[in-house]
Amino acid sequence: MKTLFLHRRQLLFAGVGAAVLAQSAWGQNRSRGLEISTLYITLDEADSMRHLPLYLAQSLGFFDQEQLQVRLIHVPTDSQSLEQQAQVRSEVFAGSFERVLYLHAQGLSNQAFLMLTRSPGVVLLTKGQSAVGPQGLGSLAELTGLRWGVGPQGGLSHRVAMLSLLRAGMKINDVQWKHAASETELLKTLDVQKVDVVGLTDLAATQLERAANMRVLLDTRTQRDTDWLYGGSSAGVTLSASNSFIDRNPLTIQAVTQAVLKAMVWMRTASPTDLTRHVPKTLLETNSSVFFSAWSRAREGFSSDGVLPDGAAVNMLKGLQRLQLVSDVSTLNPANTFNNRFAIRSRQQLRA
Repeated sequence: MKTLFLHRRQLLFAGVGAAVLAQSAWGQNRSRGLEISTLYITLDEADSMRHLPLYLAQSLGFFDQEQLQVRLIHVPTDSQSLEQQAQVRSEVFAGSFERVLYLHAQGLSNQAFLMLTRSPGVVLLTKGQSAVGPQGLGSLAELTGLRWGVGPQGGLSHRVAMLSLLRAGMKINDVQWKHAASETELLKTLDVQKVDVVGLTDLAATQLERAANMRVLLDTRTQRDTDWLYGGSSAGVTLSASNSFIDRNPLTIQAVTQAVLKAMVWMRTASPTDLTRHVPKTLLETNSSVFFSAWSRAREGFSSDGVLPDGAAVNMLKGLQRLQLVSDVSTLNPANTFNNRFAIRSRQQLRA
């Protein structure tokens, strides 16, 4: 799959009124054209399953259909904390919804306009007999003082691991933290027994889970474990942009929303053979069976309609406060951190 993708769009404004009005709006918007010729989307992680809807929108030609030119840019692997990612300049950012909340806490306007995943997708594993789900979290107390291997400090796997400890009634410093620059390094540290617990996303999580004698402590690919972690609904990967960019480029934002939501609808019934044809080869090159196992596990966590659920912003903001990653949020209105109108319009048009 190429790193530079040139695509085109058709904008459809599906209003809440009659279909005739929607078609009229569509014709007017198409005749005006998009505000910009090329859209840059910054991804917080390279070759991640969490970004499958974007990759599929490219491969399936949905950006072409929307007359949209798109270039994908990856954040450096050493820029994984919210503080570092907040400094990344982008037109549209594909990454954790927590970044949007963090920007608001810094007094910067930013909004998520499409949700790709409902959960962070981090899995905490340790050696031992299989015991999947939040019921296994009761055993976290048994892991006090042990070495926990996660990604870069302040990164996604570190945030999920810290919050899981707090939710289990422990303290963040009850364990020893071992940070690695990549998940490949994390797997190596586990192999040589330098860590006792490891936090991974797919494909690495599934690769390790398939190994013998591994126990899942927390699986935030599932809605059940994610709801336990955040105390209710949440949001994982979202597409977001500054308020000013959205205001200046509403047709472009609607275009990318339409294309990506088409891919999300396609994913609902996609077979393994379909995926093989369209996912990046880098996700298949290690072991295709690992990818298909990971897909079966991760499928639940993908959004079906791109709309952020009620309460997600409030719940995730509480999580950041518990981690002391944001302080004064007295002026932060969670309702201002997301804008569902683009996803709702595309959902109506696609009848998704």
